[in-house]
Amino acid sequence: MYKKMSRYNLALLLSALSIICIMPSVVLADKLHTPPSKWSESRAYHLPMDSKGKARLDKSTSIKRLTETPPRFKESKFFSPNNAYWYAVHEHANKTTCLAKNCPIIIDISNERDYLIRITLKNVYQSHGLLMNWINEKLLYIEPWWGAREGTYFIYDVEQEKIIHSEKVLDGSAIFKKR
Repeated sequence: MYKKMSRYNLALLLSALSIICIMPSVVLADKLHTPPSKWSESRAYHLPMDSKGKARLDKSTSIKRLTETPPRFKESKFFSPNNAYWYAVHEHANKTTCLAKNCPIIIDISNERDYLIRITLKNVYQSHGLLMNWINEKLLYIEPWWGAREGTYFIYDVEQEKIIHSEKVLDGSAIFKKR
């Protein structure tokens, strides 16, 4: 049955809703190095990896050794600063399909062994692309986005063959607009 709400109850409800809507921004501002109120423009910001982010990274990332004969590379090889190691990112043949369906991104890494390391990133949001660079002779910075507003960055050690650090990356345009 429909019941009309009094002005007093409506005012209380609207006050509660405004607090609930503003609260995440206030709580988030406490976690950021620079609060959004001081930003001159929108930016990506980083937060520690939580269990949800860790589960997403684990589910969307596979790392394995390729023991078969390495394929011939059409893609460019990006060499480490000491020219000892390299990586190649494989392009998918049908980019139109990938923009719609988020095809996997495949990265092959050579670390002077008899095998290649293959990192496969599934469900990457293709519109953001992949940011990947050498940090030094053995560390790679890899930043896939899982959607328009959330991604992950991780640092991969090619000698230890493992991820040594990861954090969530979030698009700050929504909190920048609320400031």
